[in-house]
Amino acid sequence: MTVAVPTSVYADGETCSDFVMGLRPWYAGLDKENGCEIKMPAKGDDDATTKMIWKIILNLSYDLTVVVGVLALGFIVYGGFKYIMSQGDPGQVAVAKKTLINSIIGLVIALLATVIVNTIITILNSATGS
Repeated sequence: MTVAVPTSVYADGETCSDFVMGLRPWYAGLDKENGCEIKMPAKGDDDATTKMIWKIILNLSYDLTVVVGVLALGFIVYGGFKYIMSQGDPGQVAVAKKTLINSIIGLVIALLATVIVNTIITILNSATGS
């Protein structure tokens, strides 16, 4: 049994891109046959099915960490703008500093999460021989 994957054709004829708008698609790293069709594990092969499910979950969590990282960078810019526009008002400066600190913490967490997810994907790929 196979599942068709949405494709996009590029000028050089390449199809089945591994990234869509900078994000990893849910099917990245899965076994494919006949171009872009995902090769489903055989019935009764619970180990392959489990590995396939984990790859999909890790692909989605990678995308989530990328989106969180972009949002954290946006909040850093927003906090910097608030700091500049505070004009020395102690209350607004405190709010801007809190925004900056929280967004930097969020960015660090997103970066660490991305590293952890990529490490797990690498370990899974080496274990499955993909």
